[in-house]
Amino acid sequence: MQIEIRTEELDRLVNQFQKKLGDLTPVMRDSANMMQSSVQQNFGEGGRPDKWPDLAESTKRRKIKHKGTAYPMLVFSVNVPSSRGGRGYRTKKLRQSIHPRWGKDWAKVATNVDYAVYHQEGYGVPKRSFMVWQTQDIRNIQDLFGRYFR
Repeated sequence: MQIEIRTEELDRLVNQFQKKLGDLTPVMRDSANMMQSSVQQNFGEGGRPDKWPDLAESTKRRKIKHKGTAYPMLVFSVNVPSSRGGRGYRTKKLRQSIHPRWGKDWAKVATNVDYAVYHQEGYGVPKRSFMVWQTQDIRNIQDLFGRYFR
């Protein structure tokens, strides 16, 4: 799954700095790590800016029965209930799969979990978009570029 979020201002900054310096790998690495932190915060808060819908009662019962996971065959993924009582995830597999990637002129976060798109877009399940960038996230990355190139 890939979701691309672009802003004209960030694109302009990247192009401006790349023309001056060429290889932007260090700042792209830091940007990707900031993006990963933001996605992790989305999971930790159960959705931002809007909270995700709660899990179905049947899923909550399975989590209690199977010590934190909704399905016994997935116990290996995690065997502790979430601190939020399971809001928005069953095994933490999706949350733990979010990883940063970067290169000399790009940065992204990605997941290789095949069902991620269903939660992100709400296909057949309640929508729980986790790759959502807040206005402050964009500002933080802009500030990072500003600090990096002073």
